[in-house]
Amino acid sequence: MAQEMGVWYSEIAAGKYHARGTVMNLGPDVSVTNGAIPSGYPSRHYVNTAISNLCTIMAGAKVTGLPVNIESTADNIKSYSFSTSNGDYLLALWTDGVAVENDPGVNATLTLPNFSSDEVVGIDVLFSFEQQINAENEDGNLVLRNLLIKDYPIILHFKEVVK
Repeated sequence: MAQEMGVWYSEIAAGKYHARGTVMNLGPDVSVTNGAIPSGYPSRHYVNTAISNLCTIMAGAKVTGLPVNIESTADNIKSYSFSTSNGDYLLALWTDGVAVENDPGVNATLTLPNFSSDEVVGIDVLFSFEQQINAENEDGNLVLRNLLIKDYPIILHFKEVVK
């Protein structure tokens, strides 16, 4: 466990909160930096992994107002959207509650109106993996069903976009 400002967080929870804070501050187009992590911090793996992955993914991304409709039993889903220099889009999503060790996630259906993408990739910034996401074009909208949203940012990368 790591103690910071008098509050104890597990290594995983610390990484989740770090990732959320970084994306939330990029969302309103604020410059983000990370201070030194104290040398007494027991482990920095998940914090460092989240920082490294977000720096790589978000390099050069600009805040955008990509419209997205989210249907889920959860009412605390946060989302921020960004555009990249090559015309792709990024969408960061997470449930905004207390971060826990083993979050089972919540299912959601996302609809992006008047939007099309040839490929959608889900990027897990905490555990460093990517996977293809099934998406369907319906009536000019892009629909993603049964998307699992966790308590830390998952980045959806929309490639070869048509708006």
